Amino acid sequence: MEDALKLCVVVIEKGMQVRLGDQWPALRTLIPEALDAAKTALNRNDMTNERKNITQPSDWWAAFEEQAKAEGLTLAAWLGEAAKKQLPPKVAKKLTERPPANRPPKAKD
Repeated sequence: MEDALKLCVVVIEKGMQVRLGDQWPALRTLIPEALDAAKTALNRNDMTNERKNITQPSDWWAAFEEQAKAEGLTLAAWLGEAAKKQLPPKVAKKLTERPPANRPPKAKD
């Protein structure tokens, strides 16, 4: 989806450059709105979280938790950063940004 949105942004911006809105007046307001919506969607961090059952000895978990706390991170954030460091730089650079820890819960309907 991200690649499709990027392509839409390019097409919309190109359409604005050739004054597409002048040829089709109905598009004058639609083009900037579509461009803004696509750019907003590309900048959002829509991501799903997955839970994984990771088995390690208890003393390992204690050491992980202690180090995460010492670095001011949650255990999940610390483990993610440790794993990310093992990835090739090209792969790590393409990963989405991790959302901040302890986000407020979503409002219930």
